[in-house]
Amino acid sequence: MKTINIQLRYVLPVILFLGIQSFCCAQREEEQIKKVISAETEHYFARDMTKWKVSFVDNEKTAIIQKYANGERVSNIGFNEIVAKAKKAWEENPDMDFKIMSRLQWNISINGNVAWVTFKENQTINGTERPSEEMRVLVKENTIWKIALLSSIF
Repeated sequence: MKTINIQLRYVLPVILFLGIQSFCCAQREEEQIKKVISAETEHYFARDMTKWKVSFVDNEKTAIIQKYANGERVSNIGFNEIVAKAKKAWEENPDMDFKIMSRLQWNISINGNVAWVTFKENQTINGTERPSEEMRVLVKENTIWKIALLSSIF
């Protein structure tokens, strides 16, 4: 019995430490994911192509899928198509005033190098409020989270 008590005295703190480390790492990962999502939006509306592009996985499977309140659906598949559509949108809407009012109800699930995220976003475009349901799938490339799928329902 004495041996068990001695072992528990040394083993229990190690188990607790590892559990706390795991929790802290998960929180750190979630914060990094939120930063990538926020930076993508910020750089898009600042029309900073160089900074905006690094938020995404650069391949032919990367996708942006959106559905608007008027029923319009937009689907851009492939990184090159996404970049071309962003450039076109910036040219067609040079004076767009965009603000994120809030992001709420974050749900983040991480499994290895893949994360899926849902959240609600309240934004204004040219003074008009536009709430949305958002989803992102991110992939971790060399310790950096990048967006593989961006989906919005307005």
